[in-house]
Amino acid sequence: FVDINALTEANAERARFAALARASGDAIVGLSLTGIVSSWSPGAETLLGYSPEEIIGRNISAVEPPGSEEEHARMLASIQRGEEVLPF
Repeated sequence: FVDINALTEANAERARFAALARASGDAIVGLSLTGIVSSWSPGAETLLGYSPEEIIGRNISAVEPPGSEEEHARMLASIQRGEEVLPF
């Protein structure tokens, strides 16, 4: 027998987070460690003007304000080191 309780709990937690992201008016964006957009909430679509189909798979720099490249690079480097990153 295989105990699947941990997997079941992880799937339930993922579903709760997905529901929260869909319901939030905030821009909630999932990124890879190289800055590629992997998820895009409805709030992100409203606030930033891109549909998920337009932005998922592209680099987040496509929607960053001009001049924020250095801050973005520092943020990704911090994440790669396992450090906490404040909202961007």
